[in-house]
Amino acid sequence: MTTRKSSSCSRCESGDVTTIPVCPRCGGRLFMKNVGTEADAAKPFKCLDGCGEQFEEVAINYRCNLCGKGYTQAESKYKHTFEFAINHQIMDELQRQVDAADELSQWELQNQQVEQNTNRSWKPSRASFRSRSSSS
Repeated sequence: MTTRKSSSCSRCESGDVTTIPVCPRCGGRLFMKNVGTEADAAKPFKCLDGCGEQFEEVAINYRCNLCGKGYTQAESKYKHTFEFAINHQIMDELQRQVDAADELSQWELQNQQVEQNTNRSWKPSRASFRSRSSSS
């Protein structure tokens, strides 16, 4: 089992969020990794969305896919997510047990139907005796 910390919406607490990298100065979404001779190695990103700022790391904003709220990383709520590894041998054995239980249930149902049908054996009515005796 591993634990992972994940962002959730600050309004509805949904974990279904989209990560949006933005310029830390203006919040612009259009930037590029600096290339060329004048690039500053300490600030590898450059904003192309208006401010032209060079920066070391992009800021992270989020948008909730459930309620649509946009929020910053500072406004984000975090929750721990637990991840489990499945033992496939145990899952296979469990599936065999479920299948066997299903077969047993079907067999019991068929037996009940057979018993009901045999208990409803044909009992002749008086009318059927009269019609037979008058025809003879």
